Amino acid sequence: MRVLVFAHVPPPFHGQSYMVRLMLENVGKSSSGADGHPALFHLNARLSDGTEDIGVWRAGKFFRLARYILQAWWMRWKYSLDAFYYVPAPPAKRGALYRDWLVLFLAAPVFKIRIFHWHATGLGPWVAQGASGGGFRRLEAWITRKLFSPHDLSICLSNYARDEAAYFGARKTVVIPNGIPDPCPDFDLDVWPGRQQRAGELAAIWSRQTKAPLCYEVLFLSGRMTEKGLFDAMAAAVRANRLLQEKDFPLRMRLTVAGIFADETERSRYAAAAQELDATQLPGSTGPLAVLAGWADEERKKRLYRQADCFIFPTTYPAESFGLVLAEAMAHGCAIITTRWQAVPEVLPGGYPDLVEPHDIEAMAETLLRCAAQPADHSLRDYFLARFTSERFTLEMQNILDEP
Repeated sequence: MRVLVFAHVPPPFHGQSYMVRLMLENVGKSSSGADGHPALFHLNARLSDGTEDIGVWRAGKFFRLARYILQAWWMRWKYSLDAFYYVPAPPAKRGALYRDWLVLFLAAPVFKIRIFHWHATGLGPWVAQGASGGGFRRLEAWITRKLFSPHDLSICLSNYARDEAAYFGARKTVVIPNGIPDPCPDFDLDVWPGRQQRAGELAAIWSRQTKAPLCYEVLFLSGRMTEKGLFDAMAAAVRANRLLQEKDFPLRMRLTVAGIFADETERSRYAAAAQELDATQLPGSTGPLAVLAGWADEERKKRLYRQADCFIFPTTYPAESFGLVLAEAMAHGCAIITTRWQAVPEVLPGGYPDLVEPHDIEAMAETLLRCAAQPADHSLRDYFLARFTSERFTLEMQNILDEP
């Protein structure tokens, strides 16, 4: 199969653009497909100049999109391409939805095969809800369903997303979880001994063998602060520290926040929450318990994960479909606390104990304390190696795209 990948790669950087880049690098891009693998031809259809620009409609984007559509036509005939690969947007921002309309109406029909890779969820339920409404919303739903249905192949990140594919009449649906290059290949040699040592230090706190003050290092990392649960994480850290204070343990939760704020309102809200968290510091200690790390590139992310004892991700993002940060945290052997939200539980092992209900601050706080009291655990690292490596992702993508 010869496939046009009509999707952008970083920048801007987010889970979808990163996975498209990995697919192109690992599944392969060639003009012949002579190696037996699908030939992928990339059209870097980037409309946004930065993270804050994603989903926002500007006149300049229209002219850029028109150029990409013309380029897709040219590539279709020049390289005798069979399939059109596309990543649909969630319905939250209408600019992205209307972009999809134009692409699917003007570019996709000149290809024999249409492939949708569902990196976000929510479009199917949104269309179903709109179809029973009235006015312009009903028209939006009708146009969306008409342009997306039917299609030849849906690639879903989870079983949760299968309903999305079924709603739009996919002739074939497969579930292929995301996979990333191992960000911590030296884990057993350089990271695991440190995690065992930390568990011993924490055990001495819980058994009251020492009164030396210690911080349990909790990491929150996301490109979307509020929707991914930043303020729930901060409230949970405050509550956990107050419980520790009541029981007179010389331990505190220190939360490192990596990401950028959407606007000044979100930044101000963080400043107030940080002040509340810092107020729970141990008597006589002066260091902050809320640490703002800012935007983290790949190397800085690795350092943050290595320094963290626990990764907290209480997401309620409407289009949540996987959460690459969960796989990254597993690879670094961090304890993980996250929410029972959409497809998120599928990323963790069956029966995983540290899932909490969305916005349940008390449960998050208690789970933070429980994670801090647990011995070092290698199981999440092992789970990552078994399920979420780029090698596994590459093989499964090659197999499905190799099919006629």
